[in-house]
Amino acid sequence: MQVTCERCAAVGVGKDVIAVAVRAPGKGRDGRKTEKRVYRAFYGVLREMAKWLESLESLGVTHVAMEAAGTYSMPAYYALVESDFEKVPACNAGHVKNVPGRKTDLADAEWLAQLLECGLLAGSFIPPADVKAVRDLVRYRAKTAQQRVSEIARLGGVLQDAGIKAGSVASSAASRHSASTSPSTTPPDPSSGQPAAQTAAGSKPLPATGPFTYQATLRPRSRRQA
Repeated sequence: MQVTCERCAAVGVGKDVIAVAVRAPGKGRDGRKTEKRVYRAFYGVLREMAKWLESLESLGVTHVAMEAAGTYSMPAYYALVESDFEKVPACNAGHVKNVPGRKTDLADAEWLAQLLECGLLAGSFIPPADVKAVRDLVRYRAKTAQQRVSEIARLGGVLQDAGIKAGSVASSAASRHSASTSPSTTPPDPSSGQPAAQTAAGSKPLPATGPFTYQATLRPRSRRQA
């Protein structure tokens, strides 16, 4: 294939190790050479990796590609974008699947570098820092709301299992008021002289003796016969 990027590098991202492969003109079979290095996945070490790529003046690395691997790839991406490279694409893992038999980080980095030098990689969208902060906050809020709904449903199930019919007197297990004291059915104050409100046409008025009190007796569950 035709080489469109003469001097480039690629990063293979792992949980504990970051592999780097640099492709440049050399004395290889195809007139290219590959230089590889391995770094620990700590941010200070990743900054040293970026400085090493910048120091390759003889190679003149301008483009650095990496595979988007979720949270594992973000520290390496931040370390690279703080440098002066022309382009740092974070590529979709589904678009850069490796050939069978290559399962190491170094092999992944070399394969990415070969794709990058031929112009076959397209970077994924990485939002700016302020947009990313808002997205993380909105997603966390939605997740918290979902967890709250799940916990309320679980609480209702526990009460129902214990024989407490909370759903008969309240709209929800997390409701502050019972159904008999909701705004539409709240009995008036006896001292006001106003008649009790009707809950429905033809129904009897609610008692004006105070809020409804529910009592339940917890009974142990019987064991099933074997």
